Amino acid sequence: MSYESHDNSQSPHVDVTANMVHTVMHFVWLVQRRWQLVAAATAVAALFGALHYGTAPRIYSSSAQLLIRSSIAEPTGGTVASDRWLQDQMATHEKVITSDAVLRDVVEEWLEDGDPLPPELVGIASEDAMLAALSRMLQTQVLRRTSIIQLACRSTDPVSSMRVAADVSTRFQEYMTATHKQAAQDLIVQLRDEEEKLNDDVNRVEFELMAARKEAQDLGIEQNSQTVHPTIQKVTKLNDALVEIRERRAQIEATLAAVRQTVRSGGD
Repeated sequence: MSYESHDNSQSPHVDVTANMVHTVMHFVWLVQRRWQLVAAATAVAALFGALHYGTAPRIYSSSAQLLIRSSIAEPTGGTVASDRWLQDQMATHEKVITSDAVLRDVVEEWLEDGDPLPPELVGIASEDAMLAALSRMLQTQVLRRTSIIQLACRSTDPVSSMRVAADVSTRFQEYMTATHKQAAQDLIVQLRDEEEKLNDDVNRVEFELMAARKEAQDLGIEQNSQTVHPTIQKVTKLNDALVEIRERRAQIEATLAAVRQTVRSGGD
């Protein structure tokens, strides 16, 4: 015995297509009936757009690029360590650019020279509020895998945007130069103190070594003798100590000369 089934219903796809066609036709009919309303809404939207464009304040942007060179030696721990070092260095300089120390110098110079303030700063009496407003005008970005920081300034006045970007860049460079020079001077003082201490150590060890050698001679012990004698051991230790101190002094002298040369040449 077999059973057959016959489905006389229409395909669902046909119903969906018919509904879509009906919906589109109904929408066209509504537009045709109410085209004046659609046209009026479009005109009002265009009017508001034009009004906003005409009344909204213009924002102008100017930028400057700063190449960062560091006097600190780059680590030798491989690519990962080098990349991390570069990121840390650039992040530090990026924060310094918009720091209060730099921006305060910029504002104080404007006020001393009587230069016009950017529109965003006009009417602000508090110095802290003025620095905060100036900071909001600035944006910094480290260009990927480079030692370049891009500084951008946004203002409603095109001249102010260019002047702020230029002045902040200049003050940042002056601030970093002064900071590095002061650090170099402090390092020179530190190296001088260490050099003097090493000179005293050399003189002391040389004196002790001469006394130990004389003692060995008085005892009739040859320095090249294979006999293990406390005096010979003392001479050997003093010799080693003297060599180590002299090497350290030579390193200090070389570093001191390099730092002095850097300061004289005006480098960082």
